[in-house]
Order: sequence, then structure tokens, then C-alpha cells
Amino acid sequence: MRDSGNSALKLPVSVSEPVAIVGGGRIFEGDLANALRIARFVVAADGGATAALEFGRMPDAVVGDLDSLGESELSRIPENRIVRIDEQESTDFAKCVANVDAPLYVAVGFTGARLDHELANFNVLAANYESAILLVGEFDVCFALGSSFAIELPQGTRVSLFPFAEVCGSGSGLKWSFEQLLFSPTGRVGTSNEASGGLVELKFSSSGIVAILPKRFLERAAEAIVQSRSSAPRRIR
Repeated sequence: MRDSGNSALKLPVSVSEPVAIVGGGRIFEGDLANALRIARFVVAADGGATAALEFGRMPDAVVGDLDSLGESELSRIPENRIVRIDEQESTDFAKCVANVDAPLYVAVGFTGARLDHELANFNVLAANYESAILLVGEFDVCFALGSSFAIELPQGTRVSLFPFAEVCGSGSGLKWSFEQLLFSPTGRVGTSNEASGGLVELKFSSSGIVAILPKRFLERAAEAIVQSRSSAPRRIR
């Protein structure tokens, strides 16, 4: 694991390298180590600081209302790395994304615990579709798509597409390719499709689709999602 040294991230901040965001939910074996193969900085969302410390990584910043972080953990973290934000209109995950502008975010510890928290984290993912955020779970990595996305995947790789809004899209390189198909959270969804082997290309009329791939493709997904965002303006809400 790489450590960014003794410097703190003074938020809000814009950084040129990927950021790992650590939450207070379940962190599955290897998740933080894999995130730190990609990310340079670690930002803990409130109680995620406990997990980061347990894995031997001092967070570069701790963001949130700090209602889930004990005094013993707080005492171990330099004061200049703690960013208390008391407002209750957004989640701690959303606060992290809103205060750190980065080319890529790898989020671990945001799935597998309370279902209401997990759904709220998917809301952050969908609402910040113009940011390259990878949400890592026990088996999967998921990320919001913009108007186009392409990735090389072996034959038989599971490719699921879930809509958070009505979106019309086309996809090739899949076992069940589609043309101008209308997706809807209360209608047609695209779970359990498969790559036919080679390049998978997806195009959509607007944002609103979350892609879900097996977690072993985390690094490949990171490269592809950054590439898909490289020519588009980014906005964090």
C-alpha cells in the first residue's frame, strides 16, 4: 500500500491522481489493497477512518459529521486531516465526493451492511454520473455511465446494466446486443447479460445507467471509465 506521506488534504481540493474513499460498511478481503493499487490518496467517510486505520493506512482526510467515529480513533488522526461537516442533507459519501475533485474515485466499504445506506450510496453514484466513481462490493464493481462507454471483456463475462431513470440505449459486443432499447427502473432492465468476447460498446441517450461487472475487472473498469470521461466536462453535485 502506498502512503501519501505526512501531508493532509485541505478540503475542498482538486487532485490530479485517483482517490480511494473508505466507508464504514463491510470491506471485503483485498478491497482496500486493490483500491490502493489504483489510488494515491485515501479519504475516509466518517467511520471509514476506523477501517483504514485497521488496515494500517492513515487517511489523508476524514470527512463527515463524525457521528460514527470513536474518540480513540479520532485521537490517532492528526487534527489537520479531520474535516467536520455537520449538515444532514447529504451522506458522508456524498460529502467526500463533493469536497475532493479527482479524476477517479474507488469507493470501498459502502455495500454489504445496512440496505438503506447501500441504496443511498447508489443514489450518490447515479447523481454524480459525470464523475468517475467505482463502487466496490463483495462480488461486483459498479459505476454510472454517461452517453458512451467501451471496454474489452472476455467471453462470458457478466455485464449488467441497471437504469436509475428512463434511458434509451444501444449495445454491441454482448450475447444479447440491443438497439434503441428503452430502459426504466420500473420497466426494462439489463441484468445478467454477457460479453461475447472482445470490445463491448454502449451508447445511451442520457445518463441514468449503472453498469455492474465482476470485481476482478476493477482495474480494467477504472481505465475504461476514465477514458470515457476524458473528453467530457465534469460536474459534481
